[in-house]
Amino acid sequence: MAEPDSVITLEAGQVDLQLACLRGASGPVPLTARECRLLEYLSERPGEVVDREILHREVWGQSEQVVSRAVDSTMSRLRSKVELDSRRPRHLITVHGEGYRFVPLQRVTGVKPDPVPGPVHAGDLVLDLAAATITNSDGIERLTAVECRLLEFLLARPGTLVDRPTLLRRCWDGEGSPRALHNALHRLRAKLGGDQLQSVRGRGVRLVLELNPQTNLTEPVHPLLGRQTELARLDELCRECTLVTLLGTAGVGKTRLATQLAWQQRSQWPGGVWFVPVAPAHDVLGMCRQVAATLQVPLRDSDPVAALTRVLTGRGPLLLVLDNLEQLGEQAGDAVEQWTSTGSGATCLVTSREPLRLDHEHRLTLRPLPQADAEALFVTRAQQLQATQGSHDPAAVTALVHGLDCLPLAIELAAARTSVLSVGQILEHLDARFELLRGHGSRPALESSLASSWELLTPPEQRAWAQLSVFESSFDVEAAAAVVDDPNPLSTLDLLQSFVEKHLITVSPGPSEVTYSMLQSLQAFGGARLTELGEEARAHRRHVLWHAQLGSDEVLDNLYGPQSDAWFAKARRAYPDLVAAVRRGQELGLPDPAARCAVVAILARNNTGVQQELAALGEQADVSGLRDGTSAWLWVARARCLKDTGYRAEATTFAKKALAAAASPACAIFAAVVHSNCGLAMDSTAAIAVGRRAVQMARDQGHAGWIAWALGRLGSALYYSGDAEQAESAWEEAAQLFRSVGDEKRALGMLGHQANLLLSLGANAAAQAAYEEALENIQEPNRQIDRATLMGNLANLHAGEGRLREARALYRSAIRLQRQAGQDDAAGITYTNWAYALALHDEDAEARRMLQYALGLLDPSNRMARGHTLTTLADLERKAGALGRSRQHLAEARRLLGDKSFAFARIFTLCASSQLATAEGDHEAAQRWLEDAEALAEQCGVEPESASQARIDTARRALRAVEDGLQTTP
Repeated sequence: MAEPDSVITLEAGQVDLQLACLRGASGPVPLTARECRLLEYLSERPGEVVDREILHREVWGQSEQVVSRAVDSTMSRLRSKVELDSRRPRHLITVHGEGYRFVPLQRVTGVKPDPVPGPVHAGDLVLDLAAATITNSDGIERLTAVECRLLEFLLARPGTLVDRPTLLRRCWDGEGSPRALHNALHRLRAKLGGDQLQSVRGRGVRLVLELNPQTNLTEPVHPLLGRQTELARLDELCRECTLVTLLGTAGVGKTRLATQLAWQQRSQWPGGVWFVPVAPAHDVLGMCRQVAATLQVPLRDSDPVAALTRVLTGRGPLLLVLDNLEQLGEQAGDAVEQWTSTGSGATCLVTSREPLRLDHEHRLTLRPLPQADAEALFVTRAQQLQATQGSHDPAAVTALVHGLDCLPLAIELAAARTSVLSVGQILEHLDARFELLRGHGSRPALESSLASSWELLTPPEQRAWAQLSVFESSFDVEAAAAVVDDPNPLSTLDLLQSFVEKHLITVSPGPSEVTYSMLQSLQAFGGARLTELGEEARAHRRHVLWHAQLGSDEVLDNLYGPQSDAWFAKARRAYPDLVAAVRRGQELGLPDPAARCAVVAILARNNTGVQQELAALGEQADVSGLRDGTSAWLWVARARCLKDTGYRAEATTFAKKALAAAASPACAIFAAVVHSNCGLAMDSTAAIAVGRRAVQMARDQGHAGWIAWALGRLGSALYYSGDAEQAESAWEEAAQLFRSVGDEKRALGMLGHQANLLLSLGANAAAQAAYEEALENIQEPNRQIDRATLMGNLANLHAGEGRLREARALYRSAIRLQRQAGQDDAAGITYTNWAYALALHDEDAEARRMLQYALGLLDPSNRMARGHTLTTLADLERKAGALGRSRQHLAEARRLLGDKSFAFARIFTLCASSQLATAEGDHEAAQRWLEDAEALAEQCGVEPESASQARIDTARRALRAVEDGLQTTP
C-alpha cells in the first residue's frame, strides 16, 4: 500500500504532516508548523542541496535577503525530534557552506554507510561479523544471521539508543515480530556477556562497548597550544563528512592538528584511526602502497585502488589521515573519491596545501596562529627545551614571533635555539632565518618545507613567486602585473589565483579592492630564488617604476579631489614598498623615480607617527640630476615633514625653494600653503599673506579641492592673528568645497578649527559639541595627530569649566599620541595647556614641572607656543612671590609674540604683565598693559564669555582692588 503524501517515513518513525507529529516507538512527538513545512519542503527534493536563502524565501516567506539564524535554529530543533541521534543525523544532512539536504529512508545507507565491520576488539571480546563469531574468555560462539545484522546495525551507532520498530524494519525488512526481536536480543545479550547490550524500557536498545583503539598513532609528546576553535570545527567535520581537507601553507601546523584530532577520536572508530604519510609517494600507486603498508595488508591486485576499497569496506567505520597529499594533487582525487563515497565506511582527513576539488570535499583552512597563542607557544617550548623556567623579554618575543609569521614550525625551531642564543640574538639573526631555523637533520627544516612547495610549481609559477617576493607589503593585481615579467595581465591573475589556492599568498578583500600579501618566510625564500635566477635587478627596477607612478605630476596635481582618499589609502598601504623603492632606485641609478617614491611616502605617512623616519627618507633621496618638477615636489614634501616635527626655519627654506622650482600649479600651491603653515608660529602676518597667495593660485586653477585645502590653512593663519570673522568664513567655504568634490572627511575636519574659534569666543557648549563630533569622525589610525590636537583642545575646555578629571585623561591621551608620532613640539604645547589648567586649580608645583617639560620639548622657532609657555610660568612665579623671574619670563614672552602677531596669546601675556605690574605697585604700567589687552581683544571681536575676556576681567579686578586700597591675594 502506497504511503500517503502527508506521511514521511524516517528511521525514528513516521512523520504525519497533517497531524504535525512524529509517531515513534516512545509515542507521538509534536512538531511546529514551521518544522513541518521545513521537513516537507526538503523531502520533496530528495538529495538536492537547498541553500539557506531559498529556505528563508520559500519556507519563511521572506522576499529580501536577511541575516538570520532562523533556518539553523529550526533545523536543530527538528533534528532533535525526528532523528535517532541528532548529532549524527541520517536524513537531514548539513552541506557546509551550501545548505541542507534530505536523504530518504531507502537512501540512508548511501550517505553514511553501515558496512560490515572487520574484527572489533572490546576488552576480552572479539566480534567478527564476517565469520559470524564472538570470541570471549569462554571460547568462540557462533552468531545467527539476525544477530549479525543486529550487531552490524548497532556497531555503526555505538552508544546510540535505537527503538525496536527501527530494529525490526532494518534487521527483518519489516517482516519480523516484536517477540522474535525480543528473543534475538536476549540471545545476543547472553553471548556478549556483561551489560554491553542495554535496554531502556519503552525507548529502545543501545550497544555500549569500550572498544580497544586500533591505530598506528602514538600520544603526542606535547599538548596542542591554541587551535581550540579549529580543533572543534575539524572534529565536527570529521563526524559529519566522509572527506575533509585541512589546508594551509608550509609550516602552519596542519599535520599537528590532524594528528591531535585523530588521537582524540581513536576510540570512536570501530575500524581504527590510521595515519598515512603520503609525502614519499610520487604517484597514486605509491600512495596506495603507503596506505596498504599502514593497514598491514598485501597489495597484489592489478587495481590497487579497488583492492583498498574492499579492504576499507571490511574494516568498518575508520578514519584515514592522508598527510601531505599536495605532491599528488588532483591525480589522487579518483582514489580518495572511491574510498569515501562507495560505502566503504572510511572517512578521509587529508592535509594538503591545495584542495582535491572533489564535489563532496569539505575544506578547513588553517591560518598562522594568533599573536598571543604564537607567543605562548614560543615561551612554552623554550622553557621545555631548556628544562628551565627562565623568563624572556616580552617585547623581543613579540617581535620575534611576528617576524616568524606566527608559523608554528618556525616558532618551534626558533625555540630550540634558545639553549644557545637569547631571544634578542635570535631576532638579530632573522635575516638568515633558513640557516638559523634548522631541524635536527643536516638540511634546514623551514627551508626544506618551503622547497617542497617550490618543487611542485611549474617554471612560470616559480619565477612569479620569486618576482612577487620583491614586495615588502601587500599589493594589488595591477602592482603584481607590473612586477611579474608577463605581458598578459590575465595570466598574472591566473597565477595569483593559483597561489591563493596553494596558500603561497594570502588574499584580503577590501571595500574597494582585493589585496594580496606573502608571509615573510615565503618572501625570504622567494627572494633567494630570485637571486639564483639572476632576475633581482630587473624585478627591483619594475618594482621602483611601478611605485614611482604613484607620485607622477598627473596624480599629484589631483591629490585633493574625489580620488584623494583612495590614493592616500593605497600609498599608506604601500609605505614599506615605497621606502624599499627609494633605496633600490638609488642603487639602480634611478634617482628621479626614487625621489618620487620618497615624495609619496612622506605625503602619505605625514602625521602618523614616523616623522623622524620620513625626514631621514627625504634626506636619503638624492636631489642631484632630478627634473625640476621632481626636485620641487621633494622639497615641498620635506618642508611639510620638517614643519610638523618643529623645524620651521628649515621647512620655510625648503618651501621657498619648492615654490621657485615648481613645474606644476599643484606643487606651487602646495609649497605656498606649507610656507604659510611654517609662518603660523613665527609670524602670522606673513603667514596670512602667503596663505592668500596660495588660495589665489588655487582659484586661478579652478581646482575645488586645492582651493579648499588652501582656505583651510589660511583660516588657521587668520585665527591666530585674531581675525575671527575671516577665519570662520574661510573654514566654512573650505568645508563646502570639500563636500563639492566628495571629500566629507576633510569637510568634517573643518569642525575642529571652528571649535577652536567657538572656544576662544566663549561659546563653550557649541565648541564642545563641535570637538566631540570631529573626534567621532576621525577614527582612522593615520589621523592620530589630528585626534591628539582635538583631544588637547577639548581638555582645555573641560579644565576651564572645572572638570579637571576629564581634562587630565584627555591631556594624557593627546600627549601619548603626539610623542608616539615624534611630534615633541606639539606635546610641549599640550603640556603647557595642562599646566595652565593645573594652575587654575592651584596645583602650582605640578604645573611648574610640566612647564619645564614643555620648554624642553618646544622648537625654538615656535614663537607663539614658547611665548604662551613663558607667560604661564611667569604667572606661577608671580603667585610664588618670585617677581624678578616673572618679569624676565614676561619680557621674553612679549618679545617672542611681537606687537601684531598671535593676538590671543598676546592678550594673555599683556594681562599677565598687568597683574605683575599691579603686584609690584606700578599702577600706571598695569593700566597701560591692561588697556593694550582690551584694545587687542576688541580688535579680535572677543565675546564677553570668552577665556580672553575672563583673563582681562581678572587683571582689571586686581588693579581696582589695589587702587581702592584693599588687601588682595595675587
